[in-house]
Amino acid sequence: MRARREDCVMTMSRAHMSLVGLVRIVALAVVVSAAGCASSGDGLPKERDAASADSGGGQCNFCGDSDSCCGGFCVDTTSSDQNCGTCGNTCALPLSNACSNGICSCNFSAACVAGEQCCAGGCSIVESDPQNCGACGVQCGANENCVSNECVCAATGAACAGGTECCSGGCIDTSSDTANCGECGMACESQNSICTTGTCECADACPMDTVLEGCCDDGCKDLCNDQNNCGMCGKVCVEDCDFGICGEDGGFPNFECIGFPPP
Repeated sequence: MRARREDCVMTMSRAHMSLVGLVRIVALAVVVSAAGCASSGDGLPKERDAASADSGGGQCNFCGDSDSCCGGFCVDTTSSDQNCGTCGNTCALPLSNACSNGICSCNFSAACVAGEQCCAGGCSIVESDPQNCGACGVQCGANENCVSNECVCAATGAACAGGTECCSGGCIDTSSDTANCGECGMACESQNSICTTGTCECADACPMDTVLEGCCDDGCKDLCNDQNNCGMCGKVCVEDCDFGICGEDGGFPNFECIGFPPP
């Protein structure tokens, strides 16, 4: 009876050991299978171990297939300006301003090359671009060219100085030039005009009681009452000029001559 009991105990011990061994085999199979899945490239998230991560103090567990482990963190290198296409590849001015599909670009076009800068309108040779002269956004005037990063007057080939402005004829003092009074191309209408502090004025003194004065070629005229300059310089009336209208023409008087604006 005792011998039979000892045989039973030994049989149970052997069964227990067999069960433990089976559990260990199954656990090992699961680990091997998981490792195979992580490296199979089947499109599922991959677990990155410590050996696959660079030094950065972060973790690269379960990165997506389009990600890379940069600085210890999962990074989408298709759009990261600091890791464009590969870890550490930075997209920065003056050649590029963004990462597009893993390639550094300038405003979603190809990145600029040496000698160019990435500006709002794209790659620019700022040494000679009048829209971006010397730097992005520095625009030369209508009559200027960009030479060696500097805006120069096209008529003279040099930058204007001393308060002058570059016009089609060269560097002009627009505060006193009757052909360019106040700005380039703004000419005073009358030969009797002068340009004073950028404003056209008549060289002759106008009558004190003039309501609508006109600087005509032969002086300042009262356009409301002058029979030879009625309403405008050179308008001659056969009859009298009243309120800027010739008597023979009829019609409504010039409202400026009667002191209030038209309705």
